[in-house]
Amino acid sequence: MVIRFKRETFTASQKKTLRSLGVSKGQVRRAVGDAWFQFMSAVVGLARDRAPSGETGNLRDSAFVERPVFRGDMVIVAAGFRVIYARMRDLGTEFLPGGVLRPVRAEALFIPLHSGVFPHQSGLIFGVDFVLAKEVRQEGTRYWTGTLEEVLPNTSRIVGKVAFSILRRRTPRG
Repeated sequence: MVIRFKRETFTASQKKTLRSLGVSKGQVRRAVGDAWFQFMSAVVGLARDRAPSGETGNLRDSAFVERPVFRGDMVIVAAGFRVIYARMRDLGTEFLPGGVLRPVRAEALFIPLHSGVFPHQSGLIFGVDFVLAKEVRQEGTRYWTGTLEEVLPNTSRIVGKVAFSILRRRTPRG
């Protein structure tokens, strides 16, 4: 996720207060970066709680937020989920060709019917422990995209308030 830093991050009254505090552009930039990091950490935490738990918890455990990187007037904050199947669990198979998941290196997909069932286990019973499928359609849970859409309308206001709060705490009062 790439977020562009704009001066409109702060309200007119906040800008006036910042001028009276005598903060530098670098201090504002660092505060905005920290604010984005805090904001995205909260968003990822919310999405993580909404993510399907699954059997192993790997999806939830793969949530991340990286420290901000500055490029010119941009603040770049990378956030999301690292496991390869995260996008499919979020959006479903709708983004795949034909809207279906097909096996690549096998003739069929192994689908366990209860927890603790893995391919190559002995004693498994077809139809009781697992089924095989040539293709699968899956609805997404929208744990990530839904969370982002929910918070997007208030993002600038929230980040501005957090950055302003950070600057007030960091600036010595005279």
